[in-house]
Amino acid sequence: MDIDRAHRAKKSLSVNGILVMGTTLDSFMERPYDGSPHFQIWSGHTQLSISFQGIYTESKKNGGERVMCLLGSTMLPSRESDSSNPWEWAKGGSNYNQPPLLQDDQILLVLRYPMSFTLTSRVIQGEMKSLNSKSNLKYFDEVRILSQLGQSVKYEFGSERFVSKSCAPYPYNDSLVNGGFDIYKGSRFCEILGIITGEGAGPFTIVPNWRCNGTDDYCRKLGPFVSDKEIKATDGGFKGVKLLMQNVKCEQKAARGNASSARVAAGFRAISPLENQYAAAMRSGLSNMTVVAEGIWKSSTGQLCMVGCLGLVDLEGSTCNSRICLYIPLSFSIKQRSIISGSFSSTSGIDDSYFPLSFEKLVHPTELWNYFRNSCPYYSYSKIEQAGVILEKNEPFSFQTIVKKSLLQFPKVEDTETLIIGLSLLAEDLTLHRSAFPDSLPHSQPKIPTDFQIEVLSLGPMFGRFWNVSYADEEILLHNEAQYTEKQLLMNVSAQITLDGEAYSNVSVLFLEGLYDPLAGKMYLVGCRDVRASWNILFESMDLEAGLDCLIEVIVSYPPTTTRWLVNPTARISISSQRNADDPLYFSTVKLQTLPVMYRRQREDILSQRGLKGSSGF
Repeated sequence: MDIDRAHRAKKSLSVNGILVMGTTLDSFMERPYDGSPHFQIWSGHTQLSISFQGIYTESKKNGGERVMCLLGSTMLPSRESDSSNPWEWAKGGSNYNQPPLLQDDQILLVLRYPMSFTLTSRVIQGEMKSLNSKSNLKYFDEVRILSQLGQSVKYEFGSERFVSKSCAPYPYNDSLVNGGFDIYKGSRFCEILGIITGEGAGPFTIVPNWRCNGTDDYCRKLGPFVSDKEIKATDGGFKGVKLLMQNVKCEQKAARGNASSARVAAGFRAISPLENQYAAAMRSGLSNMTVVAEGIWKSSTGQLCMVGCLGLVDLEGSTCNSRICLYIPLSFSIKQRSIISGSFSSTSGIDDSYFPLSFEKLVHPTELWNYFRNSCPYYSYSKIEQAGVILEKNEPFSFQTIVKKSLLQFPKVEDTETLIIGLSLLAEDLTLHRSAFPDSLPHSQPKIPTDFQIEVLSLGPMFGRFWNVSYADEEILLHNEAQYTEKQLLMNVSAQITLDGEAYSNVSVLFLEGLYDPLAGKMYLVGCRDVRASWNILFESMDLEAGLDCLIEVIVSYPPTTTRWLVNPTARISISSQRNADDPLYFSTVKLQTLPVMYRRQREDILSQRGLKGSSGF
């Protein structure tokens, strides 16, 4: 948009610009530019650019607003003379699937911006209408435009009367404030929140209503949002439903001592299972699938408490009937893998219009550096005893086992300067990203590959990899001692398995915890999965742990680091449910074998040999 600077002293300014609008299943391929306005159409996409000229002025109406009144010109698709057959043009073979276009310079666009962007005045509204008569082939019905503030616009905090309605007394005592995990209370809250919610960071996951005990309509509701048919079809399991936190404004200030507080504003957008997530992230309009929010965070509790307002918000805040509580966890476990946890709850006071809706964002081991540079997150093991039972059941004492352990070597902690470095290098070897095939099918049947990933989250006292903290108690030199007892060599480990493909939808993501035996090259693990069944099945499954199915046994067998020519260098994976076959949450055992695995040392040896060959050639 261009502004005529020569007329700044007047009550209005001349402006001109280009508007691009359309419908798409993906995203617009270009931004507005100075060129000939045009119309484009192809499968799943229509796009129209319009050139506008007009004036900008300011008004005291509606509490003060900025107004642009513009007249536009473009090449507009022409209506067919026969309204009952609007696609007649598509039958012709000489138009390259483009409709007939007509020059139209009778397009009026009026845009209204609030003078200040607040919780109740943050919407940009507009109308675009045709100045042609209804009988004219260029005529079109009025178009309503809705948008809201972007990331660069200054937000004015000051909605304390709405915030106090939801958050006084602070902190609000929700189900997560004493959720069994430590919470971040440091001076970088706004910075970390910005990283978690920034561009390209990805949406949050909606947690199923597994604790709901009410009517079917009540337990299927997606919190304050108005569900479409695809969301309702999930029956309160919310499979594939995502949540975006957009346009986050966070201002943190220090208080006495080490205390600090922050004011936060944001928008939440629910994404239907069939909706393109990237296209949804580009949307800025408000609807029954959006909630705008403002609130406070204090380091004394680590709770961000916000008031939430559904859809279009009036000055009275009549739709501000939700409370949002959000936390950044510092402690992790097999049942707590989220870098952010939060919930929506109703404040309407009329029998609670919806069941509290929880959301989260799962952590990835490689992302920990981004979030916690100066804090010390940690992992709490809770399934080691159960993993020991799995080990005893699947690794009976035998002469064959003793011989195998004495002849073969598997990934282990190497002789490094510190234990943490050794653990980090071992975690790298135990992390696999390989194609895998079913391991139990007859050779005559075709084996369809899947993408298999196992990411090590923690190993012994190490959480994450190459963690930049001081492990004073672990700063010990590792020497090549003559013997270790088997008990000393068993290592606590937590990990995550990811499998692609419809055939593995029941176990597409598994949270794991257990023991790694470096003498045998095997992990014996308890697995937990996020179950996506209807709310009533989840409620009736009394053995869920934090909504997760943890009755799963997993064994990962790694190939040896030596004698690759004698032993097939592939990893084998076994995933089995410990439920009865008639249980709704039961699944058939999955057995996989990966493509050949190459460890870090083996890759280094190959590179060094190539280097020697290259140098000897000179």
